[in-house]
Amino acid sequence: MAEASSNKDLKADGGQLDVSEIKEPLAYATNIHGVVTKVSPMKLIKRSAIREDELEIIVSDKSTIAPSPKKYKVQQLAETVVTTIDGLPMLSINSLITVKVKVTHCDEPVQINTGSKNLQKQDCTVADTTGACRLVLWEDKIGTLEKETSYFLTDVRIKRFANESFLSLTVDSTISIVDNIGDVVKETLFSPEIFGDDKIVSGEVLTVHYQEFFKCLACGSKINASESLIIQCMTCNAKVKSNKAVKSVIAKLQIKDGDTAEIQRVTMFTNVINQLVDINNNKKEFIEEYLLSLDELIVHVNKNMIVTSLDTK
Repeated sequence: MAEASSNKDLKADGGQLDVSEIKEPLAYATNIHGVVTKVSPMKLIKRSAIREDELEIIVSDKSTIAPSPKKYKVQQLAETVVTTIDGLPMLSINSLITVKVKVTHCDEPVQINTGSKNLQKQDCTVADTTGACRLVLWEDKIGTLEKETSYFLTDVRIKRFANESFLSLTVDSTISIVDNIGDVVKETLFSPEIFGDDKIVSGEVLTVHYQEFFKCLACGSKINASESLIIQCMTCNAKVKSNKAVKSVIAKLQIKDGDTAEIQRVTMFTNVINQLVDINNNKKEFIEEYLLSLDELIVHVNKNMIVTSLDTK
């Protein structure tokens, strides 16, 4: 079956065309398999027109395929356009773009209230040779980017806040690690909505909700934690030894103040939890039991109740 997938691919003149794409053959009409090759001029007689809205030409065993003496130029699909950071202010809000950038800074994840629900977000600074901007990661995208690593990002949305253009990953965004793009603009940008004075929360740990996941070494996507020796990324299908993968964790705690009996809910991420217990050499059950055994835990949190540091006294 030969298919022209878009107006750009289809070049017809009196029923003649060039073939730009060939799908895998189906089980029927095996006598015509292999007759058509890519970029071969051809003429079709009795072609099916049942799916002209998709510009798909179905060749059956009733069709006649004959070489055409006329040659046609094949219009190739346009290459992906990569947007540079300095071009963001000139593009429309909510536009989906592709960028090639290096991560120069990553903030600690925070929790925000959107009005209908709470969401986790992480602000990173990304840069190329033309400039730097913020990149916002949401929910399961958090922790997928590493500092000083270069990435090719597609379906990234342009946003603006306080006259600042920044980028936000979407559910359709793809993240691919690329070779180092070299020297980039050095600038650290902070989200204007996360500033606030830290406060201290102390008391007994009442409940723990602890989650572990691995990070794919090939594409940076999250992989659910497993006891298997070999784990597989569902994004790029790469397989990796679990003991070689980078582990990240998150713990949501309820802490009861010993004086006021007030219960505070806080969230800890990998860097803080690792100061309390070795996450790489202890199993999930041990870490949960250890956190629950703490009669008094003193932490500093920001206004989003994300633990920023531990009190060592």
